[in-house]
Amino acid sequence: MEVDRYFPMQVLLEKEAWALFKKKVGNFVDSPELHDIADAVCKECGGLPVAILAVGAALKDKKKYVWEDVLDQFKDSMLKNIAGIEPKVYASLKLSYDRLESSDAKSCFLLCCFFPEDANISIEVLARHCIARSLLGQNTNTLIRASRRVLTVVDILKDACLLLEGEDENFVKMHDVIRDVALSIAKDDGKEILVKHGDKKWPEKDTCESSSAMSLRFDNTLELPDDLVCPQLHTLTILLKWNISNPLLNVPVRFFSGMEKLTILELNRICMLPPLSLAKLVNLRMLSLNDCELGDTAILKDLNNNLEILSVRGSNIEVLPSEIGQLTRLRLLDVRNWEKLTEIPQGVISNLSRLEELYILGDLGPRKPIRSKVNLDELGKLTQLTTLEIHIPNVMLLPKDFCFENLIRFKIVMGKEFDFCGTYDSFFRTYSKSCKLAGVSLMDKLIVLLMRAEQLHLQKIEGLQEVLHDRGAPSGFFNNLIELTVRDCRLKYLFSLSCARGFPRLQRLRIFDCEMMEAIVGIEEEKDEDELSSPVINFSQLKYLCLWNLPKLISFYPKVEKMSTSEGNSSTQAQFLFNEKVCFIYTLFICFNPL
Repeated sequence: MEVDRYFPMQVLLEKEAWALFKKKVGNFVDSPELHDIADAVCKECGGLPVAILAVGAALKDKKKYVWEDVLDQFKDSMLKNIAGIEPKVYASLKLSYDRLESSDAKSCFLLCCFFPEDANISIEVLARHCIARSLLGQNTNTLIRASRRVLTVVDILKDACLLLEGEDENFVKMHDVIRDVALSIAKDDGKEILVKHGDKKWPEKDTCESSSAMSLRFDNTLELPDDLVCPQLHTLTILLKWNISNPLLNVPVRFFSGMEKLTILELNRICMLPPLSLAKLVNLRMLSLNDCELGDTAILKDLNNNLEILSVRGSNIEVLPSEIGQLTRLRLLDVRNWEKLTEIPQGVISNLSRLEELYILGDLGPRKPIRSKVNLDELGKLTQLTTLEIHIPNVMLLPKDFCFENLIRFKIVMGKEFDFCGTYDSFFRTYSKSCKLAGVSLMDKLIVLLMRAEQLHLQKIEGLQEVLHDRGAPSGFFNNLIELTVRDCRLKYLFSLSCARGFPRLQRLRIFDCEMMEAIVGIEEEKDEDELSSPVINFSQLKYLCLWNLPKLISFYPKVEKMSTSEGNSSTQAQFLFNEKVCFIYTLFICFNPL
């Protein structure tokens, strides 16, 4: 395996290594019967933290004979020489891999080395690769099941210290040393994986011919070979780094002629006219042509025997090719961010009866128009649909028989006009159930979305009072909600007292441009004394609160003093923004403009 540069790895002193090992495994390694064996195993890790943690995780809570067996394996192992990695470190990480009880975990582990160093690896992409290559075991015959299985497997690998936490729960990372070991393991198993990132030229011909998977990322435009022979290749990824001075990569006519076994093809920033040799990829199950310039796409119909996953995000097509409707085995279609797309011909979507996931939401960036491009009546015919991302400008176009309850994951935008200031980044947080409503009435068919949403954005909504005040939301209505944004609503207060107690998971609350709002939680004057003396409202999970442009805001939850006036009513004195009537358990980040 070739590397461009060598970096020294931080190695712990013997006492430091033992302390880390003991912390991972537990104090029982100090027992008289186990101490000497455990000490010997720890020394076999070569002082490298990732190896110590991985071996420790594999041996935690194991019996003495397991420890003895592992030590025997260390002594008998053929120490591998990998540039930049101590042989003992390789042996310890290889042992941790070998001791994984799940074959799915082993497959997923080797798959992760296909991605760049220090990359945040999308679990969604891992699941797609696993489906396309049939890497998972039984009971993963749907995309949603595959995603759940990959999430479970990722947890197994994290517990084994073979994977690291990613930027959020939807991503993972792999340590560079572990990645190099994974590449070596794959090669020993007869799975030559070629990973080249940042190169300026195409790999050597002999290297390509022996590879079963290639991940190539180029910083500059180069000339691709015209006639490439890769008889063992099942996965090919070619990505061109985005640069305004970089023209797209051109694919020669015969480029795919020698790749008959290819099952996964991912191209990014590629110009495809397309080459006729693409039609020879009859075994292709996953095709990604993101940010590509596509010519005549009629050739796609020749891939209908096996193609299950198709992504053409950000490409240049104005009309969705009718040939896509002939891909009747398709289970996932991703056409997000097609700025030029203006039409989806009648019948294309409804003909994809096996479709489980449909991503058709446009770019929702600031000041960018969005519009519906699909006949919504066709959605009702997708009986296996579990994931949907879509914009519906007119709620009245929503089919009466469309059932939101069947969706497991969704990102749904309804309404014509949005003010994205301050909310754009938030809407693309990683929630599995997101809903954004603007300028619409809360009809009955939308209530199920509100009840199931984890993230909810409401702007200029008619009927909001019916849901957020006493006459509306039943107990448990907002049990799933994690993030709520309200903009431009004409309410004196946002939540009734009973409603405010119904947000057990709410972590982020943002309220903008509500000119009439005097309080976030309010009580109508006619309420009885029991409500006025009710217990403190506890926002137990709230971590972020933003109040912006609320010119009449008096207090988050105003105190109503029971004082007799000449009219016999209660009176309200000067208020603090927060008082003892509301409790925030977490340290709160608060953003607000001067009142």
